[in-house]
Amino acid sequence: MTLKSKAVILFTRVPLPGKAKTRLHPFLTGEQCASLQEAFIKDVYNEIKDFDGDIFISYTPGNKADILKKMVDNNACFIPQKGNDLGERMNFAINSVLEKYHACVLIGSDVPLISIGDIDEAFNILESKDVVISPTLDGGYYLIGMKSPCDSIFNISYGTDTVFASTEEAVRQAGKSHGVGRTLFDIDEKKDLLMLIDYLRENLQRGLSHTRKAIEDMEIRLDGDLYDKSKRRIKIR
Repeated sequence: MTLKSKAVILFTRVPLPGKAKTRLHPFLTGEQCASLQEAFIKDVYNEIKDFDGDIFISYTPGNKADILKKMVDNNACFIPQKGNDLGERMNFAINSVLEKYHACVLIGSDVPLISIGDIDEAFNILESKDVVISPTLDGGYYLIGMKSPCDSIFNISYGTDTVFASTEEAVRQAGKSHGVGRTLFDIDEKKDLLMLIDYLRENLQRGLSHTRKAIEDMEIRLDGDLYDKSKRRIKIR
């Protein structure tokens, strides 16, 4: 079998009320969380859709692909997630793609500020390293990529502030070399969303049209001790 060059995997939940971005409750309603997740997926996909390779969407729940297919173009391939925990699900997606590709990177949908430059940088790192990892400010990572399966690096505890460090150590223990990409922040909690709002206000030239609209449509009222009371409604366009 002739392997193709490279692929990106967008790893995401289907944006369903009560199932998406649950750590933003009760600051946002279930419907608002789902709308925000949908916006992230659309903006991230728009950023990577012209990537010089193939794009896969690894999703859960497995019977809801039709919802996602309405958000992206027809060039994406879909892989239902499989596994008992986050590590197993990511590992399954990467191993499935590496059966047909020389290299792949997996990215999350919770980092709307990711750029095609971050993807290109990851593949550049993989030219000389076995693994690439791009960290988040909270100690996790939003991108991981490799050229061959390495199951053991996913056998760590997730949902902590040591995920990135633990993964680096697991890579070393596996005898693999690795490089590190740019640090970004992901959107999990209220403080993360407020940080994103600040960024969008200060960087009007950056696209993210779906995310901007989703946030403005929520008409979020900000805490007076965090923002000037005259800015009660979020204006980011």
